[in-house]
Order: sequence, then structure tokens, then C-alpha cells
Amino acid sequence: MKDPYLYPHTDILKNLADIRDREMLSCMEAEYTSIRLAELVTGESVSRFDFATLCDMHHYIFQDIYEWAGKIRIINIEKSEPALGGISIEYSDCFDIIKDATYVLDKMNHYNWEKASLDEVAEIFSKYLAELWKVHP
Repeated sequence: MKDPYLYPHTDILKNLADIRDREMLSCMEAEYTSIRLAELVTGESVSRFDFATLCDMHHYIFQDIYEWAGKIRIINIEKSEPALGGISIEYSDCFDIIKDATYVLDKMNHYNWEKASLDEVAEIFSKYLAELWKVHP
């Protein structure tokens, strides 16, 4: 199947600036997303996260770069992960994204964060974030 997210015959994501150089796109993404993330951090805080909130945040962060920002992916993916030495992890099937993300977000929303120590919060939050990353909506 042709990947609708990539420029033909490349592994470069289609982007609003039509950049077809991996390094240039990576730099653009880093610059734009760091600004958007900083705006999110200083903006109004969300007290409960759900799938719609996750999609809204993704759109906000990547809106300047990708047309599909905030939309659920429509194909299954494999993706080289630098943190894993370039191998891919098994991401959620595209038909299970909402179910899988909602499951992780519900666990996060029901965890008693206020009663946990800082070390526990760091450990549990990292675990949940890794689970959510595997969904890769």
C-alpha cells in the first residue's frame, strides 16, 4: 500500500513547507514544535485528558508542519526509533487507536497523582507515556 503520509519514493513526511530534505524537515519540526509546546505549557491547563484532548494537542503542536496534525492515522506504521537503535516498535493497529489510547488515558486519569511521591509520579508517568507512544495515533 502506498503511504499517504510520505512523498512518493521517499521516507520523508509530506509537510506544509514542501521540504523534502530529512535534516531540514527535522530542524523545522524541532523549531516549530518547541514554540508550540512552550505555548501549551504557559496556557490554560487541562485537568482531565481524553482522546479528543490528545488529538487537539497534537493538532496544536504540529499544525504549522503537517496537514494531518491532530487526525487519526489511517494506515499501520513502522518507524525507525533512534532511541531503540533504529528499530521499530509494534504500534497499535490503525483500527484500534481510539480504544488503545482511551485505555491508557483512562488509567492516567484514574491514578491518584496527588498522593504519589515525586519518584512514583516520574516512574508511573513515564510508563503511561511509553504506552501512549506505542499507540502513536
